[in-house]
Amino acid sequence: MRWLFVFLLAWFGLTADVFAVGLVKGMRRNLGEAEFGALRERIETLRAVIRATDNAPGGSVIQLDWLPDAGSGGVTRLSVNGLQRGQDIPGEDFFQALLKVWLGDKVNDPALRNALLGRAPA
Repeated sequence: MRWLFVFLLAWFGLTADVFAVGLVKGMRRNLGEAEFGALRERIETLRAVIRATDNAPGGSVIQLDWLPDAGSGGVTRLSVNGLQRGQDIPGEDFFQALLKVWLGDKVNDPALRNALLGRAPA
């Protein structure tokens, strides 16, 4: 099983830094303080890897993959145009927290969440 998210940052006028900050804010909004604290080091790893993609050419494809069979319990991998960037981030708990940015109770865009879940618009 593989989950794949593809982001076309330049097409939406986002810089890597704005994207990274948005992800962290979304995770903080949807996680309790203890859960966020337990993931803090891995969240910072993701933020640093995303920020390092800022030199990617416009129209680059940023991928966040959940690879459940990698590592010793699954990893989240960031790639740019099919090439891995940074280190894999271990743990299903991390990936589940990342999903909450789009699928959690406190998302920026409930219509997008509903569309991703195949639900009728609210």
